[in-house]
Amino acid sequence: MAGDIEVALIAGGSALLGGILSAVAGTKVERLRYKASMTEKAELRKVDAVQRFAAAATAWFEWLAAIKTSRRLTRAQLLDENNARSRERQQAYRLLRLFCSDEMNAWLETEYDPVEKDLLDNYSWPMVSRLIDGQNPPFDDAVLPSGAEPSRQRYETLIRREMTRRFRDEVTKLREP
Repeated sequence: MAGDIEVALIAGGSALLGGILSAVAGTKVERLRYKASMTEKAELRKVDAVQRFAAAATAWFEWLAAIKTSRRLTRAQLLDENNARSRERQQAYRLLRLFCSDEMNAWLETEYDPVEKDLLDNYSWPMVSRLIDGQNPPFDDAVLPSGAEPSRQRYETLIRREMTRRFRDEVTKLREP
């Protein structure tokens, strides 16, 4: 009888210890799952920010070309669409800056920002201000500042080549284990 009690106590203790160890291991596994889930969500936000900005910057830039040559749309339509695309680009830019890596952030500040500002000053704003002042497109190169075409070309090269390469580097890092 005493042997049966000892066996029962040992079995009960083993079951209790096994339950405690399972609970501890389960908690650690759940913490790892939670951390992996949070990391995945952060990476998805980064990819979304990269995609959104690339699309918005390209759409805005292509719209500027449409403004320059437009013959069908009214000034109000051109300005409204420009404002919408510009606003989308600015919002996407803020999200990108929030979620991107430190290297991407530095590239945006040192490379992208000056080229975009140059485009705004020499290409975008001169056309938009003409629209605001009541002039209708098309706008030929003679009415734009002398730096308009070089600014347009620099920005186009930046978004079509350099930005694509940089964004691919940013997203590719997420694939590494």
